[in-house]
Parts: sequence; C-alpha cells; structure tokens
Amino acid sequence: MKAVITLSKKFFKGHPKEGEETGFAEKVLSGNKIHTCRANYDYWAKKIARLKQTNGTLCIRQWSGKPYRSPQITIIDIPASRIEVQKMTFKPFIFHPELIVIYVDGKGQISEEVAANDGLSLKDYQAWFKGYDLNKPMAVIQFTNFKY
Repeated sequence: MKAVITLSKKFFKGHPKEGEETGFAEKVLSGNKIHTCRANYDYWAKKIARLKQTNGTLCIRQWSGKPYRSPQITIIDIPASRIEVQKMTFKPFIFHPELIVIYVDGKGQISEEVAANDGLSLKDYQAWFKGYDLNKPMAVIQFTNFKY
C-alpha cells in the first residue's frame, strides 16, 4: 500500500508570503522538515495504521506547477516503519488566553520547535493555520523516528 501526502511548493493565497517558494522539498531532503501537520487527526491515524499493517510506503510529493492542475513530483518515499502520527491539540495559555499552547500526545510543546520541525518560522506557521478550528485535533505525521 502507498499513501500520498502532497506538500505545497508555494505559500498559498492569503498567506503573508503568498506566491513565494516554501522550500519544503529541499527541507524534507535535508532533514529540516521532519513532519507535516494535517487537519483530521482520526483520518490520518487510521490511514497511517493501515500503512503500517501492510508495510507500505508514504510518498511525499509536491505539485510541479499549479496545484491540482499539474503533475505531482515525488520528493521521497518513506517506509511505514519510520512513519508515526501524533495528535496535536491547542489550548489557550492560562495566564494569557490570547496565546495558544500546542500539545502533542498530551505534552506541551515549544511552538517555535513545532514550527521549525514543520519547515516554517513560527510567524509563517501561525499564518499557515490561521483559519483552522483550534477545537479540532490535528495530525502530526512524522517522516523520521522523531517523536515529541
């Protein structure tokens, strides 16, 4: 079995860096992007579990040009034995409710570290997920043996 995750080649419309290259492909290959964060934790947890059961492969790709209108290019294929999925949740910081604390598998994390491991600065990471419903858990799909 093979599962595909497509990474953005450029920052999307509405992001402060709209149209600029993300560099995600290079960051994955150099080890500077060791995971991706995705909506719908339950979906990804099931998909990764099936991938592991079948000794499958996670294929990391990006669009060659316009998303959904150009061929996909494979960045790397990762054996399921190296892939992990972790649950990421968000809660307001108790003393400063305007600040959000990231939890991965129930453990508080340093936001800058999570952003950097996703290949982004904290400012870009926050802008990336600006419209996301923080009441819903996300999946952190690890490309290496690293776990929070």
